[in-house]
Amino acid sequence: MNSEQLRWSSLKVGIVVLIGLTIFVFIVSIVGTEQNIFSSTYELKLFMPNVRGLVEGAMVTLGGLKIGYVTDLRFVTKEDTTGVDITMKVLTKYARSITVSSVAQIKTIGLLGDRYVDISIGRDLEEPLAEGSLLPLRESFDLEEAGPQLNKGLKDFTELVSNARDITATINRGEGSVGKLISRPDLADDMEHFLKSLNAIAEAVEDGKGSLGRMIHDQALSEDIASVASNLRTVTDQLRKGQGSMGKFIMDESLYSSLSSFSARADTILGKAAADSSNVSKLISDPEFYSRVSKLLKDLDLLLVDLKENPDRYVKVSVF
Repeated sequence: MNSEQLRWSSLKVGIVVLIGLTIFVFIVSIVGTEQNIFSSTYELKLFMPNVRGLVEGAMVTLGGLKIGYVTDLRFVTKEDTTGVDITMKVLTKYARSITVSSVAQIKTIGLLGDRYVDISIGRDLEEPLAEGSLLPLRESFDLEEAGPQLNKGLKDFTELVSNARDITATINRGEGSVGKLISRPDLADDMEHFLKSLNAIAEAVEDGKGSLGRMIHDQALSEDIASVASNLRTVTDQLRKGQGSMGKFIMDESLYSSLSSFSARADTILGKAAADSSNVSKLISDPEFYSRVSKLLKDLDLLLVDLKENPDRYVKVSVF
């Protein structure tokens, strides 16, 4: 074999190795990104102010099933808001399951794993999203944003544990009502005696003893109570209907009007009597006038008494 044939043979081996390496790298890149390069796909869009660690090549799922991947991330401004425009390629065979009611959410594999996009399954008989459509975004849990709330919750839990430890120590020292109840046998005995007394009372009531027991078990007393309640209901119904004197007094507005009119007239009369100089006014407001009238009535009474006892002093009969 001459040198020219040897060079040509080495060149062919190099070309085969290069092609093999190219195919290997291509296959590894496809497998590494899990891209369905031989399947029919179409594009959907997302817009986020913050992608929170989402990268190109991240998987896209539909109800948890992988159907595509993220192909492009770029900064854009929409409606005076600057954010990241996300382009996704998804398998065309799942297009009918991504409808106008579907929403996207950024999720994490595990607690601290990679980010991916999950799309909710749309409703039946809804119109599928066209290629290039913008999916609405649902807020997702973010550990960084939840950090302050988690710290506050951890602090509150720590304080709760500390308070529980203090309460336990107080009980162990026999302080407070619970501590005394646990550490002092006499209090426990008193509690047991009290519970026994309650049990005895309950048994007496069940046996129909005492006033309470008779009230519970006596059928006649129960009927009397029911009768009283029925009578009270009848009386209240009559009062509400305005029957009887009391019912009319409560429900009849004309009686109230009459009393109000009488009160107004009496007030007017008394006002006039106090304002004018008549005998009525003097009788009400002049003490001297009242004294004179009182003295006159007393003298008249004495005169009538004397007239009955000694009529000869006042009546004289002469005979012709």
